[in-house]
Amino acid sequence: MLDQRLREASEVVKAALAETNPPPLDAHPTQYSKRPSLLQPVPVAIAAFVLVAVFVGAATLVLRGNGETPPVGVTNPTTLPPTVEWSRIPHDEVIFGGDGDQMMSGIATDGDRLVAVGTTIAGFAERDAAVWTSEDGIGWNRVPHDPDVFGGPGSQEMISVAAGGPGFVAVGYRFDEPGRLGVYAGVWISSDGATWTLVGTDVVALADAAMYDVISGGPGLIAVGSDATVWTSANGLEWSKVFSEPPANERQSEMTSVTATDSGFIAVGASGIVASSSSGPSFAWDHEPGSTVAAVWSSVDGINWSRLPLDEAVFGGAAGEHCRMNDVVRRGPGLIAGGICEWYSVTSSGADGLSSDGGRPFVW
Repeated sequence: MLDQRLREASEVVKAALAETNPPPLDAHPTQYSKRPSLLQPVPVAIAAFVLVAVFVGAATLVLRGNGETPPVGVTNPTTLPPTVEWSRIPHDEVIFGGDGDQMMSGIATDGDRLVAVGTTIAGFAERDAAVWTSEDGIGWNRVPHDPDVFGGPGSQEMISVAAGGPGFVAVGYRFDEPGRLGVYAGVWISSDGATWTLVGTDVVALADAAMYDVISGGPGLIAVGSDATVWTSANGLEWSKVFSEPPANERQSEMTSVTATDSGFIAVGASGIVASSSSGPSFAWDHEPGSTVAAVWSSVDGINWSRLPLDEAVFGGAAGEHCRMNDVVRRGPGLIAGGICEWYSVTSSGADGLSSDGGRPFVW
């Protein structure tokens, strides 16, 4: 009976995988990110700088049994899962609730325990980092809030976590803290997932950028983030900025996800000009639909990086078209990236003259 159910589930999954060709680029795509993207459309006249973080919860399924050891940093299985059934963990307000909104944005395991990281949102500009731990994925504990590590004035947000360094390393950003205006990369380290230490922002390598993802690999750890920046560290405590694409010709770039392959590392993200609106002294509105393309970078050692050439038929590039890759995983001998595309257009010369056709998920 069980073998029959497994065979049926396997056929369902195979059929689904056979239909994963990406939709055509004219299918009303949209731009949307689980990370605090600096490439989101922003009305320039309303705010000089707005940082918005939107996260999509992630679930990790670790499977063993085929006798193969994936390369360092690769956590996705290379075989089909034995079941397609999922269940939701009952909500516990004491662990998963509290004042404001709570959300998980990254999860990792060292084989003995699970560590999930995320954010508590008390207000638009008040965010604190948050950590949960579990031994089996069913029973969870919330790490007690320490304002000196997870909070304080300004915003602190954990976005991704990896097993590495002293045990676990979480990355994200810190924003508008006293004496440090603007964005700094945030790094937290822990030996057991329960007790955490904040890596100081006086490190020059962490200034003026946010980290969106971290994996074990290369010299020890690799993190990627805004301005298409790559950092490496041997221990999670000392970091070096090894690559960056600062804004050029009004174009901004960012890496949102990184993964390991047999021949090195691949990072994905976006590069482009955000859609924006502004008005002059005469209140004449100027609308810029902009354009953002999905972008891919590759590296053999995690230190030296180069961007793949732009293919507009694949990555986008038409005026008003905004495409981005949000995450990438290894699947067998290849890679699968998921993201979003959106089209903006100028509809009038008034304050509401910039509109979007809505967003659609895309797969590469």
